[in-house]
Amino acid sequence: LSLFHKRAYVAYTATPYANIFIDYKAENSQYGKDLFPKDFLYKLDTPTNYFGGREVFIKNPDKYLVKIDDHQDILPVKHKIDHNLASLPLSLYEAIRVFLINVSIRNLRGHNNKHNSMLIHVSRFTIMHIMVASEVEECLFSIKKAVRSFSRIPNYRQESNYFKDLEDTFNKQYVNKDIELEYDWDEVLGSLHKCIETVIIRQVHAKKTTPLEYNDLQPVNVIVVGGTSLSRGYTLEGLSVSYFLRNTMFYDTLMQMARWFGYRSEYQDLCRIYMTLDMMDYFTHIYEATKELFDSFVEMANQKKTPYDFGLAVVEHPSSVLQVTARNKMNNTSQKHVAMRLEGQLKETAWLGNEKKDIYSNLKTVADFVADLNNKVSREAVGESYLWRGVNWDDIGIFLKNFIVFTVEPFGIKSKMPIEFVKSFVSNTKGEWDVSLHGGKGKQYKVGGLDIATEKRKFNDKGGYIEIANRQISSGSSESISISDRDSIGSDRKKARRFPDRNNLLMLHILDLDGEGDFIAAFGVSFSGYGFSGCKTVRLRINKVMSDEISDFYNEEKKESDYND
Repeated sequence: LSLFHKRAYVAYTATPYANIFIDYKAENSQYGKDLFPKDFLYKLDTPTNYFGGREVFIKNPDKYLVKIDDHQDILPVKHKIDHNLASLPLSLYEAIRVFLINVSIRNLRGHNNKHNSMLIHVSRFTIMHIMVASEVEECLFSIKKAVRSFSRIPNYRQESNYFKDLEDTFNKQYVNKDIELEYDWDEVLGSLHKCIETVIIRQVHAKKTTPLEYNDLQPVNVIVVGGTSLSRGYTLEGLSVSYFLRNTMFYDTLMQMARWFGYRSEYQDLCRIYMTLDMMDYFTHIYEATKELFDSFVEMANQKKTPYDFGLAVVEHPSSVLQVTARNKMNNTSQKHVAMRLEGQLKETAWLGNEKKDIYSNLKTVADFVADLNNKVSREAVGESYLWRGVNWDDIGIFLKNFIVFTVEPFGIKSKMPIEFVKSFVSNTKGEWDVSLHGGKGKQYKVGGLDIATEKRKFNDKGGYIEIANRQISSGSSESISISDRDSIGSDRKKARRFPDRNNLLMLHILDLDGEGDFIAAFGVSFSGYGFSGCKTVRLRINKVMSDEISDFYNEEKKESDYND
């Protein structure tokens, strides 16, 4: 690239972890700058018909995921190359039956001109692929023989146990899951009799003898057994059943092994993925961590920033079982154990999103919360403000969940509102809270049935969000509103937080930013006490940009803290 005066390099990837961990400052005297994505990172929208992580692991796990828990003595996840395979786990036999039923149903749906595939990925050893394929071949031969010989006679159930197993599997995976299947068992069995002979087995590894080929002129119904060769860039056409026992510690490798994501038009309801509970947990965590990373890309674009000046982070698995990517790709990253002290602190939404829909949503959230408080707790008028004492912690948690907090990096550390830590504090400490709604000198506004004068605040327009002047929402005496002897506290914020037996205080604000009635909701939390909160520690894997940003930020915070104290 450095040989040219004009040059462009665009990378496309489903797993961007390694890309963001390139050192953004790295440069070679001979070859030029490294391939850190310096200009932009853009998340492509997920098509509505895409069968992906959200559909499988978040939205409908009970529908698509089937737990494997009978494999350990027969086919353990970790096994040596000379492991002896005497049979298959019962769950794998069931998965094979599900695939045969899928082929039958798709034939009934008129898909006999489409490919159908099943994936069996249980080992990294070729010799194990060969043994598994042999056992699958034996199982398939027996089922084919029974269906071919007896499925057309009235008393077929009495002739072979395979029919009971097939029907039980049909009921378990389709009827009992409330899937609106348009065919009954007899229709499915009749179709299976016609198509079962077309089902074949193929092995995909270095020593395979017959290649797997998808020819549109000659559709195949194929059970594919393989490992590493199936992990990257290999498309299994019409994949509806996956049996997955492989393991790896890397996010990106694990996602690349997941061949079941894709487009499943007209047969998504038939898809099943067999895996262990641990593997379900891993994939769920990776999906959520990746979503947070992608959300950071969106925030970066909203702020009109580039990866050069916007730090990025990926949440690591809490038990350290998983790593984000290979260690040699993380040489320019840092592992941060982020612990947040909350007791005796003030946290406020000093950065507020300026999207109209978010502004409206937050105003409604505050109004609904105030109306709910009025129905549950007695209200006090304190000057121009209102106070509710003894509010249940669960109600506080619901409010925090519903309020859209603007943040530009994971957990809101830099935005003065570390919302994930605050939520964790509320759920872990429980107890009663006080809630205040603060009045000011702005225009009148009705909040949950109450009329209140809004608070005027100056602000700075940051493009994708606004920043309240001095990054401070509340006035000096706001935190003493719940203290009976508040006059003695005045505007001494620390003294207010350390007042004996004072509840934690959630402060609600309706701000009039321009004095013309453009209202926006904000809130702050005044945490009582002196010590350290019991909030969980979150471990992040951050790139060098964010590492430099956090260092600068904490140096700035220390200066502010020293000055304010």
